[in-house]
Amino acid sequence: MDKRQQRHIKQIEHKRIIERAAEHIILPHTGLAETVISLEPRFMFDAAGLATGAEVTVDATAQAQIDTALADAAVDVALIDDATAPAVSQNDNNDLIEALATVEPPGSSQEIIFVDSSVNDYQTLLSGINQNVEVIMLDANRDGVEQIAEILAGRSNINAIHIISHGDTGQLHLGNTILTAESMQGEHVDELAIIGQALSSDADILIYGCNFAAGEYGQQAAETLAKLTGADVAASDDATGATELGGDWDLEVQQGDIETRIAIEELAQHNWLNTLVSAEVNLDPDSSQSNNGVYVNVTPDGSVVDVTDSDAIITDVDDTELASLTIDVVAVRDGNAELLTIAGAQFQLATTSNSNVTVGGTTFNIAYDAPSEIITITNNAGGDAPIVDVNTLLTDITYKNIAAAPTAGYRAFNFTADDGDTDSALQTSSILVGSATDLKFETINGGFEEPVTASTTWELVDQTLVLGWDTTDPTSVIEIWDSGFNGVTAQEGNQFAELNANNPSTLSQTLIDIQPGGDITYSFFHRGRAGVDTMELNIIDTDSGSIIATRQVSTDNTAWVEYSGTFTVPVTTSEVDVTFTAISTATGSLSVGNFLDDAGFTFSGPTPDLFSLNEDAIQVDVAPGLIGNDLDANLGTAATVSAVNGNAANVGTQITLASGALLTVDSTGAYTYDTNSQFDYLNSGQTGNDSFFYTFNDGDGNVDSTFVNIAITGVNDVPVIDLDFNDDNGSGLDYQNPGPYTAGDPGIAIVDSDVSITDPDSPADTIQSASITLTNPQTGDVLIVGALPVGITATGSGTSVITLSGIKSFTDYETALKAITFSNANAIIDGSDRTIEFTVNDGTIDSAIATATIDVFGTPIVDSQVTTNTQPTITGTWDEANGSATGLQVTVDGTTYTLGTDAALTTDGSGNWS
Repeated sequence: MDKRQQRHIKQIEHKRIIERAAEHIILPHTGLAETVISLEPRFMFDAAGLATGAEVTVDATAQAQIDTALADAAVDVALIDDATAPAVSQNDNNDLIEALATVEPPGSSQEIIFVDSSVNDYQTLLSGINQNVEVIMLDANRDGVEQIAEILAGRSNINAIHIISHGDTGQLHLGNTILTAESMQGEHVDELAIIGQALSSDADILIYGCNFAAGEYGQQAAETLAKLTGADVAASDDATGATELGGDWDLEVQQGDIETRIAIEELAQHNWLNTLVSAEVNLDPDSSQSNNGVYVNVTPDGSVVDVTDSDAIITDVDDTELASLTIDVVAVRDGNAELLTIAGAQFQLATTSNSNVTVGGTTFNIAYDAPSEIITITNNAGGDAPIVDVNTLLTDITYKNIAAAPTAGYRAFNFTADDGDTDSALQTSSILVGSATDLKFETINGGFEEPVTASTTWELVDQTLVLGWDTTDPTSVIEIWDSGFNGVTAQEGNQFAELNANNPSTLSQTLIDIQPGGDITYSFFHRGRAGVDTMELNIIDTDSGSIIATRQVSTDNTAWVEYSGTFTVPVTTSEVDVTFTAISTATGSLSVGNFLDDAGFTFSGPTPDLFSLNEDAIQVDVAPGLIGNDLDANLGTAATVSAVNGNAANVGTQITLASGALLTVDSTGAYTYDTNSQFDYLNSGQTGNDSFFYTFNDGDGNVDSTFVNIAITGVNDVPVIDLDFNDDNGSGLDYQNPGPYTAGDPGIAIVDSDVSITDPDSPADTIQSASITLTNPQTGDVLIVGALPVGITATGSGTSVITLSGIKSFTDYETALKAITFSNANAIIDGSDRTIEFTVNDGTIDSAIATATIDVFGTPIVDSQVTTNTQPTITGTWDEANGSATGLQVTVDGTTYTLGTDAALTTDGSGNWS
């Protein structure tokens, strides 16, 4: 039976598999034959399918038999809800996939659709794809960008690429990786170059993932993809999918001229009741305690604080259940004194523990692994948990620090929800442990304590002497009373003011340096003199004169009463006037009555700063830097940073944070943050956190502390191979064999015994391949591969180029390299040094080249004859006729040898001697 006949039989078997599986598949009413036949030649699936799909050509006769068989089936399918569809046999599905995977896509296809296998019910989408489009399924267990590059390598003139997968802002899930603007310029840059080479000059890339192009970050991702591939890019900035779930099939953001139409026909769009959005975690939807999307809370004194806001919620537009909720705990500094309580179950953050809690109708298993600081929350009964119950649990998480002297600084809790298909974007809750005192910029001299009056009753003081205060009194005086006079004790300190002196007038101060849009809380104490007095507070925009806030209060003469409130500064305002004016008095005279004391204004504390950078970057910001967004209501005095991490000596000095990163903050707020290679362990797309806190001084003695949260994004680090770790036979990354290799010697090692491979962020400390190249091979030179660890295979043994493959540990690859030897079986070998270059690859990027130098002692060859005296020195060709002569001196490579009387010099016909 020839290969063509075997292939024909195999295709008939595929036909039967398709017929059997078709009995269980419910498709839109387009005709099963029409749908399946149009798709079958174009399907390619996982790695195995990719390997075989290019090898098999559909036999025309077999294809016709498949067409006929399916058409004869005359399956008439109706549009029915998924819930009523008969179950599809997993074996049938697998068989169908295996059958379709071995069929080659037609060579005429100029559009390709890549579908991530995490997409729910992708079969319905594929039923609505034009038959001229090639379809590739991405393996969920491999890097999807690499898979796309593998498919397109060597191809050309592709007009359009469609990618259907789950997305988020600036993120696209592809296989087991996430494509972002950062990864495009890092570990995926080579793959995107390959993809770009396969495209035509006016090709389009259409991204169907939800929100991929949303916001500034999404726009950047779309622009970067267009730039690196040379394609025009269209992507969605909102939910993609069913309109019933808030989605659509519009690709709103376009980079360049998009000529390609949406690949999925309207009927399939209508029938696909899903979206391409991932689950979304929002820890504070109303932003009542958020800063740039980070939920922020403060614990100063061991009190219990919420880790999430009361309105925290997880949403998933096309799912009502979640597979898991994960909390990554960052910066535990006080061991088991730090307590996290989830739905009543308390966890000490330095101890691994496990607990079950029941919320709603679900019993959750909460597992905390202390070494990794990861909390995993799942349905204890197995399977998924209702989102409604997860959300109830989400709002019942608290933190407490019971250490006698808690370590100041932030703690972070990073939340990720998994809906069974993809993970949500990470959301962070930050808890500041330390100072929680509100930054109170007192109205200057709010208690009228300056100047100290000489009177024990009351005194009219020139307003220029009363620090901070102005008056509209025509005589420019302010009336200050001494505590206890006339039976009235000051509320605060030893003095207080009566609003009017000789004439009805207004007391006022001007607050400058106010941050527009900020909130200000006021408080003051008021008291009547002879009975009930009424006074009015007005907050006035200094520039426009418009009233921002007003408050009228009436108080009798029995006691001081505190009045307070909050107002928001308009976004156009940076300076306000505060005025206190008498409205009425019990005496009937506006100049007699209305006492005022301890007037003050509390601004929001310094705004927590957040910034992000990649793990290899250095963040530098000049003044005002950290304090540029902090509120200040002083009268023009300079605000400064007075301490860093609670220590004044740290200001202006480089310090090492607990993470190992380097930080310098000067008094102006300017700072430099250097990751110092401490976050190289992060894989691409992973996020780490660091923090510090600083004390802010308004220049008038009022201070507060706030934290700086640093989000650090992992990038793929280059693996490192060091052929001689302790450098006893080499330097740097290189190796030099300790003794020369001589003809006839057995094979010698090409690396030292302590060869080392490292990669800070390689998953599970693995390497995927290694390349060993003898760059200057001489006649007879070979590299021989000995016994290798299980899982590593070699090609090229016995040549000058060896390739090792297999995802294995650093140790296994070190062992494999030590199993490779250099040798030359020829009797005559060249004496030049051999250079062998090594690289290892972590699956994304090659290491820098490490070089082994092999010292070779060449076989001496005499090429010509010169007789210089009666004891001739042989520096050339030896005459074969004198081959038995003795007592001669022979010079080889500068060294003279004397042939003894018993020695014999013999040569062969070619002039070689021994």
